Amino acid sequence: MRCCSESFSILTAAIASLAFVMCSPKAQCDDLLVEWPVASGGNGHWYELVDFGSATSLSTAEFVAQSRAGVISSVESAAELQFLRSVLDTQSLPAGCWCSASRHPEREPQLLDATSNVLGWIRDARVDRLVDIVLIGDSNIGFSATGWDHGVQHALHAAGIPCAAIGPTPFNDDGGTIGWRWNKFIGPSQQWPSSLGNYDDSRMHAPSALAALMNFPNGYPNTGTGYAWLSGGSAIIGGGLILHTNHPFVADAVPLEFRLRYGLLPGGGHFTPTAWRSGTMSRVTGPTVECSAKRFTSAESVLAIPPGFATGSSLRLGIDDGNGVVAPFFLGWTSVERSDLSHGSCVSVLNWHGGATTDAIASDVESFTSESATLWVQTIRARQLRHGPSARVLFLICSGMNDFGITTELHEAALRRMISHLSLRWNVGGGSASEIGFVLMTSHDPSMTDPTDRFLEFRAVGRAIAAERSDTAAIDLGAIPMQQIFYAGSSTSSPHLTPVGYERMSELVIAALDGSQGSQCDWHWSTGAPLNDVSINDSNLQPCRRALAVLDQSPTRGLELRGVAVDTRMGLALIEYAVDCDGDGLVDRGAVAAGLTVDINGNFVPDACECLSDLNQDGSIDSRDLAALLNSWGESGTGADIDGSGVVDAADLTIMLTNWGACKL
Repeated sequence: MRCCSESFSILTAAIASLAFVMCSPKAQCDDLLVEWPVASGGNGHWYELVDFGSATSLSTAEFVAQSRAGVISSVESAAELQFLRSVLDTQSLPAGCWCSASRHPEREPQLLDATSNVLGWIRDARVDRLVDIVLIGDSNIGFSATGWDHGVQHALHAAGIPCAAIGPTPFNDDGGTIGWRWNKFIGPSQQWPSSLGNYDDSRMHAPSALAALMNFPNGYPNTGTGYAWLSGGSAIIGGGLILHTNHPFVADAVPLEFRLRYGLLPGGGHFTPTAWRSGTMSRVTGPTVECSAKRFTSAESVLAIPPGFATGSSLRLGIDDGNGVVAPFFLGWTSVERSDLSHGSCVSVLNWHGGATTDAIASDVESFTSESATLWVQTIRARQLRHGPSARVLFLICSGMNDFGITTELHEAALRRMISHLSLRWNVGGGSASEIGFVLMTSHDPSMTDPTDRFLEFRAVGRAIAAERSDTAAIDLGAIPMQQIFYAGSSTSSPHLTPVGYERMSELVIAALDGSQGSQCDWHWSTGAPLNDVSINDSNLQPCRRALAVLDQSPTRGLELRGVAVDTRMGLALIEYAVDCDGDGLVDRGAVAAGLTVDINGNFVPDACECLSDLNQDGSIDSRDLAALLNSWGESGTGADIDGSGVVDAADLTIMLTNWGACKL
């Protein structure tokens, strides 16, 4: 917003009392420019109240402030706030104006309704421990249906917790498993021959002794278990697990191990673990694996992949080196892990039952028995113990979204059934109770409006169970204010989360589980400095919610700092200026306003601090700059408009010729 020079009150260099300048870029003068003089006990900074014309975000306001050589104001003392009161009380701030204080706790305790001895596990994954996070529930609240970019993996990665492993993943699963969809950090080739079988048909045609190893939870078949079964003949297998170029395993060029759990069968066939650099014939192969045995059992093969093998290209991990596979064989879980880390996270799915109630999901989990469940536990524990002294697995049980058709009693019973069965299976598989924990995540009400009594009861159930157990925490997603941007489709019919919704929910959950360090609810300025003796009225905010501060006028308290939600939009911002780039003892913004320094292009930076007319930024004004100006003659909106008049003309040419030669800064 450009101020008209004729509306300025001309200031002298030595300002001993309050002075402020009004400007009229519009018909109504609503902008304020004022100094807090050192002679009056101030800091010598200048302040400008800028009207953006429409509501905007803090990030936009910060960008505009930077473009004007200022920053969004930090009101760092009670005296500074009192000074602003003295000059702003006459201004109308109907919606407040942006100030640069923020409150961003390391976790959001309103989501956590009980403490747990497992809450520190996520924090430990940053530095010295490996943690598996196993999702169970409906796809709408599993936080991963759209892949790495928006799921739990995204939130962990954004929080500085590295991806340490992928899996266990069913090798014959063509979609739906963690990260195998739209954004494709991981993705399938989907080139399986029909003879290989998939899901239930694999198990249906397998010998009974083999079928016992192919059990997976009932319901929607996007699970963490399952086997591909080739009963006879041979096949060319072009598919496999794809790690795309933006996956951290590829982008960071780390050493990997591709692990395959396979079956030993009477008669046996063979396959060859292979890593292909996609689109090329470059590959890393392991020894051909012979499947022959006298009885049905399970074994593991490991293929080491050197760091940087797939840099610049995606990586396909398969079981065929180009010569096919030979039956009979069956292949179970695959996993990929970094061999250079002793900490980080691995996200996988045990049961993902779209549209199911908590009761139906509990039935799925209870169907996970037999030898397969034991192998699943052993597979995870073995990886964990390769990286540390003990295993750590968090089961994230998502519930609530689809439960409006069941009673509170049935909902509670289903949660308890899942905890009981998973604890039993972990114990049967050789684990101990200290190695596992549970997070009960109760969804928001699907209507997105005021929660119903039923959902309030569901949320209370999760809190009650967590309060009873030292290995369980409750995440209350109903505490998160819902917004339309979080959803696709109708807001009244169990709408599905959008990528933005998945991302926001995941970030909040991981932040809550990350534990807290020190005070959780302190306000800070954008510089990180504490507020000291300045108070912020945040009585209308939920405790410890992420928040920002605005200057607002209260009918009873006058001008005050008030906390607002992070998605609040403001039409005004208070910009603070402290820079004196030309060293003349005057803050540049005030010197420009008072006409005490030249600012031809109107960017609030004295021309003495810039090299005007150096259009190609090479340190001198010469024929190349002149050519650029002439090529833009008569045009608007170009860098050759040196004086900011809106058009490249003779005035710009004059400025260039006046400053011809080497820049003198």
